[in-house]
Amino acid sequence: MGESIHFSATRRIGYNDLYTFHIGLVEDRWLGFALSRETPRSLFFFPEVSDDLQMGMKDQNKAVLLTGALAQDVESGYGGITTWEVPEELRGDPEKYRCATCGAVGCNGRDCVDALEDYEADMP
Repeated sequence: MGESIHFSATRRIGYNDLYTFHIGLVEDRWLGFALSRETPRSLFFFPEVSDDLQMGMKDQNKAVLLTGALAQDVESGYGGITTWEVPEELRGDPEKYRCATCGAVGCNGRDCVDALEDYEADMP
């Protein structure tokens, strides 16, 4: 106990009435997350903001784009971004990050293919 996550830097991407969307640097990786504007201290990490098995991305701009895309995705339930705080070229479009196999935003295509094959193998 007593462990905590310390962001050495943060960048706010944008917000809506319910959430603010950010990336935060932990060691050498940028993590994407949403903070609730209604419930204090409620933080929601975006595990999709990763480029390998370890959470987070080393490229800050890629993390901004993917976090924005996740916030904008209707399926995510975050309500989109009404006010952006990053330049237009860093505003992530969910369709650019949507997996052709499973339809999820931010899926790297490796995990869902294995899961889909396992699921189909269990089908009668």
